[in-house]
Amino acid sequence: TLDVIGQIEAVPGLSGTVSSRIAGRVVSVLVSEGDRVRRGQPVVEIESLQVGEPPPRVRYASPIDGTVIDRHIVAGESIEPNGHLLEVADLSTVLA
Repeated sequence: TLDVIGQIEAVPGLSGTVSSRIAGRVVSVLVSEGDRVRRGQPVVEIESLQVGEPPPRVRYASPIDGTVIDRHIVAGESIEPNGHLLEVADLSTVLA
């Protein structure tokens, strides 16, 4: 047995961020931290601040296959363009 102090991290090139291009309100978050997702799988739905009846909605998808490792939003929250919503990482290979 060998005891060591260290940290396990995702490989930087094997992760992706979901961010919004529009200002709006989070209608639903379809995943939680720790959930496995597939590339293209819807993960967040945003209601735009643009005028319309009903207001336009945009669904954002996972950019890669992986695991949701960070979630910064909850339903009902207001968001700004380029706000960081989720991070997904491929944890099949990690750095120690």
